[in-house]
Formats: sequence, C-alpha cells, structure tokens
Amino acid sequence: MNRRQFLQSLAALGYGIALPAGALADAPEAVIEQAWEAAVGNPYTFYVDTWGIISFSKDELWARPRAELLGLLPVTSTVGLFKLADEVGAFGSILAEEHARQRAVDPAIAADWPSWVTGARRDTVTRLIRRANAWLEEIAAPADWRFADLKGYTDRGQALVYFRDEFGFNDLFGIAICADGDPDSAFVGARLQTGLDEANLRAVANRLPIHFVPWRT
Repeated sequence: MNRRQFLQSLAALGYGIALPAGALADAPEAVIEQAWEAAVGNPYTFYVDTWGIISFSKDELWARPRAELLGLLPVTSTVGLFKLADEVGAFGSILAEEHARQRAVDPAIAADWPSWVTGARRDTVTRLIRRANAWLEEIAAPADWRFADLKGYTDRGQALVYFRDEFGFNDLFGIAICADGDPDSAFVGARLQTGLDEANLRAVANRLPIHFVPWRT
C-alpha cells in the first residue's frame, strides 16, 4: 500500500483530505506528498475497546430491534420468508425447527422446510409471516451483533472490513482479523494486539496518518 492508496482508503472512510477521492487517483506525486504531510499532522482516529477491537466511532452499543440492527424490512409474503432465511441463517433455523414440529404431527408434509413453505396453506404462511415479523422486532441478541459485525453493518464491522480488505500495515501494528472460522478467536473484529501507546508510537515513527484512542475515556 503506497501513500496514494493509503490516502484513497482514508478518503473512502470520509476523512477530510484536501483532495476529493477521485482526484487522488490522478494527482501528481508532489500533490500526494503535500496531502500526506497534512494528513500526518491531522491523523484519522480509530477507537479501541478494552478487548482491543477497533471501531470507527465511540458510539454506545445501545439495545435495538433486530430489524434495525440488521437493516431488514418487514416480511409480507412467502418470497419474503425465503429472503429473510437466506440473509440471516438464524431465521432459516427457526423455519426448519417449525417444519420439524409440523412433520412430527403430520409425516405426509414435504420432507424439507423450503418445499413445505412453498406448498403451505395460506393460514400457515400468514402464521409464519407473523412469526418472522415478531422475530424482527425482538431486541437483538449477542449473536445478532456478531452477525452484524461480520457483515460490516456496525462501526466495528466497518472497521473489520477496512483492516481486512484495505489496510496494508496490519503486521506493523499487530492487528489481527478475528472472524468466524478462526478457531483461536473469541472475538469478531479487527483487534489491535500491540496496545494503544505502542501502536501510536509506531504510527508516528513510520509517519502514518492514523491514531488510536480508547473507545471509552
């Protein structure tokens, strides 16, 4: 990651660089150097919680309905049931459990839940839609927050995506990408392992325009 790319990645985050993100691609090197020096003098701030997870903001993680956290709309049809199950596997599990209960009573129904939902009577579909919307309005559980972080729906999740896909200095700062599928991780997010003071010393020593502060002070 060179300086031009670094500035472009910060501009994409909304950092107020003197040049618009589009102009950075074609700006002469002298202009890039000038913008870099300005950025080093006013570095982009990331927030780090007590577990080392990096976030774009220090907003409180207040309780909110599952639909709001995950950006999901109310379900109104069978198509909506399938879409919700496809987007959020936890709801697909709910449908699978409901299908298993119904099949225990009536073994003649379809052997898999998608076929069952597709061929269900109107009153059954209506009941499933009510169940889906009630589930969407429940307060998000820890598993929902984890899912939202992995999808980049939260400030922590957006930081995870940035440090995983854009940032080119994770090794320098000891930033670990912790996500599902990592058996050694108890966290989800981009995790700063060097500590705030050490990370900021490394940023200054390498003249990189970023700065880390505690999520709570």
